[in-house]
Amino acid sequence: MAQQIERLGGRIHTGVRVNSLNDLPTRRLTLLDVSPRELAPIAPLPAGYLRALSRYRYGPGAAKADFLIEGAIPWTDPCLSHAATIHLGGTRGTAQNWPTPRPPRPGA
Repeated sequence: MAQQIERLGGRIHTGVRVNSLNDLPTRRLTLLDVSPRELAPIAPLPAGYLRALSRYRYGPGAAKADFLIEGAIPWTDPCLSHAATIHLGGTRGTAQNWPTPRPPRPGA
């Protein structure tokens, strides 16, 4: 995706703190990867929209992992062995109650 953006004349900047949209050059399009609460102080938005951003409730996140494996997985359903991609997940309750492993202590 980055190559396509650059091929079309776009530029990607990472690791840059933006305190105001005025810090950025004027462009037809600006994409920011920020949360609603991070957007509110940097963007000149209507008061009603800012109120909505302040009420945003964060929920459980999502993660994606790709694994390169050697050999077949012994799925219970044999149809799965023919699928190129399989999405695994549970209910919201399952995700919230999943035991979170503690990271190892430094030096342990």
